[in-house]
Amino acid sequence: MKIMNKIILALITLLSLMNTAFVFEPDCEHFMRLFGEHDSATGFVLLPHADAGYLDNVPHDTVSFLGAANPAFPLYVNGELIAQGQITDDGFFALHRSLERGNNSFLFENGGFTREVVVRRGASESWGTSRRTNFTTPVYGRATSGNISRYYDNNDDNHGTPLARGTVFRIIAEQGESYILADGSFVYSNRVERISQGELDDDSLNLYSVVVDGNNATLTEYDFEGNPTQHEYSFDRAISGHYFKDGEIIFTHPPQTWQEVRVLIDAGHGGTDPGALGPPGRFGLMEKDFNLIVAAKTVALLRERGIQTTFLRDTDDFIPVLERMEVFEETPYDLVLSVHANSMSVHRDFNSSTGPLMYYTLDESREAANSIIEHIAAATGHEYTPAIRRNFAMARNTAGASMLFEMGFMCNPADYERMLDASYLELLAQSLADGVIAHFTELGVTDAATETDTPTASSENSDNEETEATRGTWIRHTKPVSRTAERQNSGDMSDFVIVVLMSALVMYRIQLKQKKR
Repeated sequence: MKIMNKIILALITLLSLMNTAFVFEPDCEHFMRLFGEHDSATGFVLLPHADAGYLDNVPHDTVSFLGAANPAFPLYVNGELIAQGQITDDGFFALHRSLERGNNSFLFENGGFTREVVVRRGASESWGTSRRTNFTTPVYGRATSGNISRYYDNNDDNHGTPLARGTVFRIIAEQGESYILADGSFVYSNRVERISQGELDDDSLNLYSVVVDGNNATLTEYDFEGNPTQHEYSFDRAISGHYFKDGEIIFTHPPQTWQEVRVLIDAGHGGTDPGALGPPGRFGLMEKDFNLIVAAKTVALLRERGIQTTFLRDTDDFIPVLERMEVFEETPYDLVLSVHANSMSVHRDFNSSTGPLMYYTLDESREAANSIIEHIAAATGHEYTPAIRRNFAMARNTAGASMLFEMGFMCNPADYERMLDASYLELLAQSLADGVIAHFTELGVTDAATETDTPTASSENSDNEETEATRGTWIRHTKPVSRTAERQNSGDMSDFVIVVLMSALVMYRIQLKQKKR
């Protein structure tokens, strides 16, 4: 019987992918029944903050409510009828309201159910500068993880070269949650271990920064006083990134054939971490579910093209961010793509932002990120928005391009309803794969290998020619870290993941239709 059920699910998935009548229209009447089973006092849900019935000490003068109501009955808030244009056909809604000082009461009424939410507006947030504490005696530190965030002027949007695991430096001051290093850059203190001067040795990787310009690269190393020493490198081919292994820098280059291309696809969140919640909260599909569906299909499409594609999370598991980053810490992936769905602060209007967006952290990734999001905008009909720079951990792969994709806003009712359509998720995955393929095509990747000599490096400031040549030699890393190998092997499950997830989505829709009848 279990085998027959699996066959039926697989057939349903196949039919849904062929755009048959199994593609459903969400029905919030079923949500109402679910809510009634869990809470007999209410017939709809308010998320993410109002479900508890009391929101305290809000520092802003506005607040947004997100929820799902029974579309068969009108929705009222404090006696005001919510117009059809403010609630979707399936009952999803987001309402933006002003707040007065003190307590603000909001009474929601829908289909005989009521819920009161009290929001207390407190004092405005103060964004004063954190106090800086200078260290008068030498203090040293070591990076405890790879590709740790580094920024300047206490501005998290002004990023420097992320630091490799084991990098050592002098800490000259502490400010807020950050240490200030000898070169004036900031790193988060929870990514640093304090060490004694006796733990420093000549083999340690000193504080550094890397600047790439076409075929040329500049490596700047800083001593414990912040004094720089520059090393210039020149190659016969363009440089796509760098990484460190055993204390030495290895510059990477764009792949020449499709067989050489290495891509990492990450499905954000998972397991106990649901990510952002949509209007029906935990009673509906959550961000982690959408991420896994789109990422799994993208992986399958890239593998069909012959691209070596590692699937970081192919099950509903929780993987900490630092553990995810370890996968590409010393592995030269040509592209890292983390798949997510967006959210926004509770004081903003949830209806004000819509559609897919792409984020990048490092300047070297901007061109690739723009190329891919342009393909997605053209395929989905959304307005093209250039890639946005933000400090995301999964976008700090230094060996190649890396970016974080947001398929839509979970808190926007129209976006959420659109993501419930299996054909739309298929379209997103196809446009992601097409964008990745177009990016590598623009880099000159071909089906046949070309005869190109291995690039050689030269340094204008070399005191030790052998050491500098080793640092500058291009090495394609062929022995991935253990988790990469494990995920690559298990990645063959992506087709099965698609079948299971798409089957669940279709069955979920069919069940809602049956409940409505």
